[in-house]
Amino acid sequence: RLIIPLFIVILVMIGGLYGGYFTPTEAGGIGAVVTFIMAVIRNRGLKPRILFQTLLETVNLTAMIFAIIIGGLLFARFLALSGVSDEIKSLLTDNGLEVWVVLLIVTVIYLIFGMLMDAPSLLAISLPITHPVMMSLGFDPLWFGVYVIVLAEIGAITPPVGMNCFVVKGAAGDLVRLEEIFRGLWPFIATCALMLLLLVLFPQMATYLPMSMR
Repeated sequence: RLIIPLFIVILVMIGGLYGGYFTPTEAGGIGAVVTFIMAVIRNRGLKPRILFQTLLETVNLTAMIFAIIIGGLLFARFLALSGVSDEIKSLLTDNGLEVWVVLLIVTVIYLIFGMLMDAPSLLAISLPITHPVMMSLGFDPLWFGVYVIVLAEIGAITPPVGMNCFVVKGAAGDLVRLEEIFRGLWPFIATCALMLLLLVLFPQMATYLPMSMR
């Protein structure tokens, strides 16, 4: 009963995307509207104070994400002008390393830094380096995007930061202790690891649905 609203949001956003009714950016806005409507229905209205706090937190979070993206763009331009990205690309691709070795190195790097950074910061800083490398090795950009997101999500639930764990704790309140949340991570980490393995063995898993969209 408590997770039905979550599935409604997913159904509206993914269904609309897959059906070609709106773009990813529009899907985000529509998802926010659907979530707001369900919150009003479930709580039988929203108090002005709660609504104001929600909007204020949204503005703060959006400003933070845009600051990270702007910093990532500046960092990417710096890498391009300094030649660092080309040197790293040459280091990984011109030394006779097997493709799977490069993929393993990239995977380990994302797992390590994912433990210490939030996903937007990690992606903004790393993709200007890793994306050209993986594209030069013949990887599908859509596949690599899905692969990197899974790696970032593993980092989001991995100590010492584990940002998503603190989000769950904030939502659950006194129903569960933070230590219990961290102890219960292993099934999720194992599932994500299995997902990464399946993406490597069957890369078409990441491209089938998007390629079949209208």
